[in-house]
Amino acid sequence: QHAVSNCSTHHRVHLILDYVDATHPYPLPRIQLTAGETVLQTRRSIDLGSEFGTRKSPSFCILGAQKAGTSSLYDYIAQHPLVIRPKRRETHCLDWRWGVLNTNTNNTKKGKQPNANTLEGQRQICESYFHTAELKHHPSLLTGDSTPSYLLHSSLVLPRLRRIFPWCTKLLAVLRNPTQRAYSHYCMVTSIEGTDEQKVHRGLDWRDKSLEEVIQEEVALMINVGLI
Repeated sequence: QHAVSNCSTHHRVHLILDYVDATHPYPLPRIQLTAGETVLQTRRSIDLGSEFGTRKSPSFCILGAQKAGTSSLYDYIAQHPLVIRPKRRETHCLDWRWGVLNTNTNNTKKGKQPNANTLEGQRQICESYFHTAELKHHPSLLTGDSTPSYLLHSSLVLPRLRRIFPWCTKLLAVLRNPTQRAYSHYCMVTSIEGTDEQKVHRGLDWRDKSLEEVIQEEVALMINVGLI
């Protein structure tokens, strides 16, 4: 970490140049700058202006399963200096918030609403949950989604993912001992803690039931619909 002062009333360009020894086991390719080339730098990356938009966002998606360690996996990935977190960890832009524009976007403030009936409008709505516009200037940085309910609603989510983000082919799924996962899921759904939105989606169906009662009802439901 560092701080820089111009010590002047005039603006100046401050460019930090790191170096790698010639004996480094992973030599980096040299980039020949052309006259007038724009170089964009953050504290973690250097990109060329000519590479604008060459990496589309998101680059990866954690699909689930719920209560199987997806939060930890997401945090591990986000620790990498070239990974930028989305505007919210669980975007749900492909299930619960499908067609719902993120209210923190500039488009909303300007009163512009994408047309959710078009592919481009649907994509703009989903992109509002990521730092899409900023990342176009820095293709060496990447971002991704982590919404564990996607695996639960895979028949709905995957076609949308293929349509909206066809370039996002790094799909991650974490599995867990089914018994332990089920008990952890039961504890989450019956918990009185969480945001108002989380409580709404959890519902109250399991709140006054034991785990055994829930399992019996779920088994009966699967029998009725022909799953088992």
